[in-house]
Formats: sequence, C-alpha cells, structure tokens
Amino acid sequence: MTTIGLLDAERKKASFDVDALTLVLAGSADAHAKKKRMLGIVSGDAVLQRGQASASRTQRHIQSLAKSKRLVELKRQHGWSLEEHIQARRMMGEVLPDDVHYSMFIPNIQSLCSDEQQAHWLPRIESGEVFGCYAQTELSHGSNVRALRTTATYVRETDEIEIDTPDLEATKWWPGGLGLTANHAMVFARLIVDGVDHGVHNFIVQIRDLLTHEPMPGVRLGDIGPKIGYNTVDNGYAAFARVRIPRSNMPCRYTSLTRDGALVRNPGVNPRVSYITMLGNARAVRRGRPSVSAPWRDHSGPPPTSCRLDGLRRLEAALRPRRPSLAAFVLVSDRMQACAPC
Repeated sequence: MTTIGLLDAERKKASFDVDALTLVLAGSADAHAKKKRMLGIVSGDAVLQRGQASASRTQRHIQSLAKSKRLVELKRQHGWSLEEHIQARRMMGEVLPDDVHYSMFIPNIQSLCSDEQQAHWLPRIESGEVFGCYAQTELSHGSNVRALRTTATYVRETDEIEIDTPDLEATKWWPGGLGLTANHAMVFARLIVDGVDHGVHNFIVQIRDLLTHEPMPGVRLGDIGPKIGYNTVDNGYAAFARVRIPRSNMPCRYTSLTRDGALVRNPGVNPRVSYITMLGNARAVRRGRPSVSAPWRDHSGPPPTSCRLDGLRRLEAALRPRRPSLAAFVLVSDRMQACAPC
C-alpha cells in the first residue's frame, strides 16, 4: 500500500467529520475548492517537482530559484492574488530562496508604510524589480531587539538617514535571502537624532545594484554557507559603512520622522507595532508552513518502515494532546490576521 493509501485508511478511522474540519481550516468550501484547483495546476508543472535531496547546495538553490520564477509566471497566467500565490508556494514542500520576501518583507511594507510609500514600493515589488529580505538578527544579539546595535542616524543637512554597523557584533547575520537573492532589505536599526537614541525602527535599504546585482557602495554582504537544513535558502550576513538612504525610506504609517528631526507617533499607537510582521511569521510557523509535504509527490513503491501503521499510531498518540491547541492557534491566528493593520 502506498503512503497515500495508508493515510486514507487512518483518516477513515477518525471519530469526527474529516471533510467538515477540512472546510473549517480552509475557511470556506469555496476556498477549499480554489486550493484543490491550484494543487492540480502546481502538481502538473514539470519545473515545480521536488528536486533531488542529494544535489549540491548550489544546485538546490538554483532549482529553487527556478521554482520561484515559475510560480510568479503561474500567478500572472492564472490571475492569482498575492495570498493565492503564497498558498501555491506552500505546496512546494521546501522553503524557497525568496520566501522571506513574501512572508516578511512585503507584509512589512503593507503594514507599516504609508499609502504614499506603498504606492512607490508595491508596484516595483509586483514587477519583480525589488526583492527584499528582513534584516533584523545580528551576530551577537540574535532576535533580542532591544540589544540590536546597528544605527540609523538622521543627517539633518541632507535630509538622509545613515545606516552604520558600529562593530563586528552588530553584523546582520542569518536573514534568509540576504546572502545571494535580495536586492533590498528591511533593516532594523537604532534611530539616532541629535545624539538621542529613539530605539529600534525599520528602514528600507537597497543592498545590491538593480542591474549588476553587485553590493551597493558601503554594503559588505555575503552567504553564510551550508547549514544543517534549509539549504535551498541563502541565509546571509551584511555590514553597513555609513550608508545613506532617503528619510522617506523609513516606514511612516504609525511613526514618522519630520524634516526638522522630530519623531512623531500617531495617537494611541503601540510602539511595538513595528513587530507585527513577526506575529504573521509566527502564525505561518504554527500552520507548519515551512515544509508541508504535498500529497502529489511521487509515492510509488512501499513506504519506509517508520511510515507504516505502527509508526502512524505512535505519532497520533504523541499529537493527540496537542490537537486542541493547534486548532486554537489556527483559528485565533486567522482572526488576528483579519484584524491586523493593513
């Protein structure tokens, strides 16, 4: 019996209506039908088939880039929305090199940039001109946002913001897509105005030339190399040597920096709103997005011993206590997504 046959047999033993739960998790019968149609399109595309795990890291990265490109072509061909495009990406069974561009860079633009800023950036993103990453973590500070040391100093004379890495420990380290793929980064840095530290804010920084893809002046970056997993993604590092960006590259839907250097927050806005994108990322992780095994892969031949019924029963016993929490996470995160600022 194939793996799919084993799973079908186990599902038939469920004490609840599997189809009804499927519709709840999908959101609606229409959404579920759209997903099935999309699955049919994706499963029949030769470029989107799973690559060989034994391939070199470079080969896997190139194959994954080809998949990313093909998914954009299918999006345009079938008129998929951004959400539908992201759903198709989740069917790949692997993380793609530009995954952070869609899961964190674009949501950050949509959530934190003003309407005017979005009118500037979103068409460039849609055309493929701008590919971004999310440069928050640092070599010695990880995701401890309060401890981040990269600085963004307002230069009043030229109305610019100067991004600088003060020391080795402040090097941006590990952002996905930074090593080879992205040409822009949403950089988290400490805003300094007239010597006063206003805490961590985010800034849109061009890191590579749009024509040559070479690093921009003052930007030192690269790929951190092979990892235990996720080798389809080019996690990278970056350091900035007093790189100037326009003041308008600071997202200003909720907090803005005026020409005279005043930091203005909209009334009632929580300063932690800058991290709304991280909530979205946590939501995706709870859904198991990074590596969802697609049912249309090649399952010919007998399954491994660990996938037979005895193994499935052990897995089911381990997961049973966590099912209510999983359902709650999914349903609550959907409500949070619907209520998130746009």
